[in-house]
Amino acid sequence: MITLTSRSGSTATIDYFGGQILSFVPAGGSDLLWRTSDEHLAAARAAGKAPRGGVPVCWPWFGPHPTDKSGPVHGLARIGTWTSDHIHGDHAEFRFSTDGSNPLFPYAAEAWLYVTVSDKLEVTLTTINRSDRPFVLTQGLHTYLRVGDVEKVEVLGLEKATSNKGDHTDGPVTIKGEVDRIYSPVTGPLRVKDPVLGRTIVVENVGCTEAVIWNPGSDKPDMPAGSFRHMLCVEPANAKDAPTVQPGARSRLTTRIRAIAP
Repeated sequence: MITLTSRSGSTATIDYFGGQILSFVPAGGSDLLWRTSDEHLAAARAAGKAPRGGVPVCWPWFGPHPTDKSGPVHGLARIGTWTSDHIHGDHAEFRFSTDGSNPLFPYAAEAWLYVTVSDKLEVTLTTINRSDRPFVLTQGLHTYLRVGDVEKVEVLGLEKATSNKGDHTDGPVTIKGEVDRIYSPVTGPLRVKDPVLGRTIVVENVGCTEAVIWNPGSDKPDMPAGSFRHMLCVEPANAKDAPTVQPGARSRLTTRIRAIAP
C-alpha cells in the first residue's frame, strides 16, 4: 500500500492489490470512506479476494460476467495487482493491463487509475483499447462511503432519475433495509446528508449517467457485526449505458468526493 498526502494534510491510502483506495481523510476531518476491519482485510488478501470497502475498481465488467457467471464478480482488475511508476506526494498513477489471452476478456487493453488528494478525493479510471477490435466496457468505481447510521442519511440529486427497479422519487432517497438500485439519468452532483456525523458528502461523477446506490441491509461474512449500518455505496457506473471503446480509443470515468457542512 501507499499513502498520498496533500500540502494541507489530507491523505489517501491505496492498495496495489485491486488498485483499491482504502481511505480518504480530508485535513482536519475523519475518513469519508468505509472499509472492513483489519482482520477481514487480511483474510481477504490471504485468500486472494477483493476486500470490502474503500473504492474498489470494477473493470472491465461491472457485476457478474455478461456470459460466464464463473468469472470474478466486477472484473479482472479488482483481483489483480496494479503497478505504478508515478507517485508524487499528493497524486499517483496506477496501471493494470490485459493481453487478450484471457477468454473472459479477449482484448488487449490498459486501465489507468489516476488518484489525486486535496480537500477532495479525485479518481479517474481511463481505459485504452490496445487491440484491433472494439469492445463494450461496463465499469464502476464502487465507492463505500462511511456514514453514522445508514437509516438516517438522505441522498439528494436523484430527483430526476428513475431506478432499474422502476421507482422514482421527487425527494431525497432514504435507506430502509437492503437497497440495490441503478439510477439514471444522473448528471449533477449527489449529496449524502449525514446528521449523525454532522456532515454532507458530495459525490460528483463524470463519464457516466448512472449512479448505483447499494447497502446489503445486513452484514456480509467479510464485514464486522453491525457495520452495514455505517456504510453506503454511492458509485459512478457504466452498467446499462455502456460505452463501446474502439481500437486505439479511450474511455474515462471520474468520481470526486468531498465533505461539506450539513
